[in-house]
Amino acid sequence: MFLMKLSNHSTEQVTLELQQLSRMEMLNLSHEAAGKLTISTSKLVEQDSSTSTRKISYKKKAELRAAFYWLNMYQPQDQSDDKTDHLEICKGFLEAFHHLCQISAFAEARKILFISLQLPNTEVLHEQLGIWGHYQEQIELYKKLLHKQDQEFDCFLLNGLGEAHYNLGQFHLAIQAHEQQLALARETQNLQAEVKALSGLGQTYNWSSFLQAKKAKSYFHQQLKLAKEIDDLQQQALALLGLANNCFIENPKHSIKLCMKASKISRDIGNRKLTSKISLALADTYSLLSKSSLALPVLLEQLEISQNIGNRENEMSALLFLSHSYIVVGEHKKAIARINEALNLSQTIGNLFRECDILHSLGAIYCRLENYEKALDCLQKCIYITEQIGEKNIRCFAYANVCYCYTSLSDFPQAKSSYEKGIKLARELNRERTIASLEIIWANTLWQQGKCIQALILAIKSLIILKPWQIEDARFLFRKAVVLVQDFLFGIWQGLINR
Repeated sequence: MFLMKLSNHSTEQVTLELQQLSRMEMLNLSHEAAGKLTISTSKLVEQDSSTSTRKISYKKKAELRAAFYWLNMYQPQDQSDDKTDHLEICKGFLEAFHHLCQISAFAEARKILFISLQLPNTEVLHEQLGIWGHYQEQIELYKKLLHKQDQEFDCFLLNGLGEAHYNLGQFHLAIQAHEQQLALARETQNLQAEVKALSGLGQTYNWSSFLQAKKAKSYFHQQLKLAKEIDDLQQQALALLGLANNCFIENPKHSIKLCMKASKISRDIGNRKLTSKISLALADTYSLLSKSSLALPVLLEQLEISQNIGNRENEMSALLFLSHSYIVVGEHKKAIARINEALNLSQTIGNLFRECDILHSLGAIYCRLENYEKALDCLQKCIYITEQIGEKNIRCFAYANVCYCYTSLSDFPQAKSSYEKGIKLARELNRERTIASLEIIWANTLWQQGKCIQALILAIKSLIILKPWQIEDARFLFRKAVVLVQDFLFGIWQGLINR
C-alpha cells in the first residue's frame, strides 16, 4: 500500500498528513492562499475573509476524499510481475495529484512529484515516468504546477517540460520551454537553472528538425563555460557530450575525444546514468567509423542495463545503434531484428520523430538487401510521418532512398520525382551533406540512363563532401559507384575485343 506523509508542525496548524484523516479533521480542513492544506486545532471557526485561510467547500472535500482513496486504498497489480503496467504502479499517485490540483492544493500536489515508488532501481515519481518513457504524463504534471509556486520551482518545471517535449520529438515546444527557463533563470540569477536551460537548447537545436548546428554549438560552449564557473561537473560532462554529438558526422574522431573526456568526468562523479548515455554515443561513433568490434560489446552491455532498469529511451538508442553496427559487419538479419524492436518501442512511447528516423533506417537496410518493395513501404511511411510533424531533414534522406529504389526498378520518372522533391527541401535547409547525399543517388540514376559523364562529375563532387574514407554510409555508396564504373569500363573493353 502506498502511503504519503506530509507533516510540518506548528503551534496553530498542522500540514495535512494524507494517510491519517479523521472525520473531525475533515470538517476542520482549511486552505491557505499558497495552496497548502491545513487542519485547524481549534473547534469550527466561522470563515473570515480577512485571513489567508478559508474553509473548503463540500465539493472540494469530495475531491480531497478521492485523493485520499488513491493514496491509501488503491493497490496496483503485483509489482513482482514484470508485465505490470508502469502507469498502473503509480496510478494512485497520479490520480491523487490531479484531485489535489482540482482544489488548488498545489503545495501538497508538488510533493507527490518527489515521492519514491519504493521499487528496486527506481527514481522519484516524475523522473521515473521519464525513464519509462511516459513523457506525456510528465508534461501533464509539470503544466499543472507551472506558475503556481515560486520562480525557482518554475525553472525546474520548465526544464522538465523542455526535456519531455524533446523526448517526444516536439522540438518547437521544447525550445519554447527552455527559452522561458533561460529568461527566468537569468532574471532571478539562478545559475544552476541557467546552465540546464543552455544544455536543453543546445540539445534540441542539435537534433531537431531545423538542425541549427552552429547555434547548438554556441549553446554548448556557453553551457561548458558556465558549468566551469559554478564548478558543476555533471553539466561539464553534458556540455562535452553535446559538443561530441555536434561534430559527430563532420569530425567523428574529435567526437570520440570529447566523449572520452565526458566519460572520465561522469565516472569520477559516479553518475551511472550519464556514463551510460555517453557510452551509447561513443559506441555509435565507432559504428560510423566501421569499428564494430569496439561498438558491439558496449552496445550489448548498455542494452542489457537499460532493459534491466526499464530505461526505454536508452534501450531504443541501444537497439538502433546496434542495428548500425550489424549493418557494418554484414549481419543484416540481426540489424533488422534490432531495428524492429526499436520501432516498437518508439511507437509505444509515441515519439514520432524517432519513429520516422527508425523507419528511414529500416528502409535503408532493405535498400541494401535489394528488397525494394519493403524498402519503399518503410520509406513512404517515414515520409508521411515527417510531413505530419514538419521534419524535413529525414524526409530528404528518405526521398534519396526512394529515388534509389525506383532507379533500381528502372522506374526513372518516379526516381526523378523523388529526387526533385528531396533536393528542393535540402536546398531550402541549406545542408551541404544532405544535398550531397541526394546528388550521389541522382548520379546513379543518371548513370543508369546512360548519362555517364554527367553522372561521374556529380558523383565525384558529392563523394568529396560525404568523405567515404571516414564514414560507412558514404563508403557503401562509393563501392556502388566503383562497381558501376567497373561494369561500364568492362563493357567498353568487351566491345573493343569483339570488334
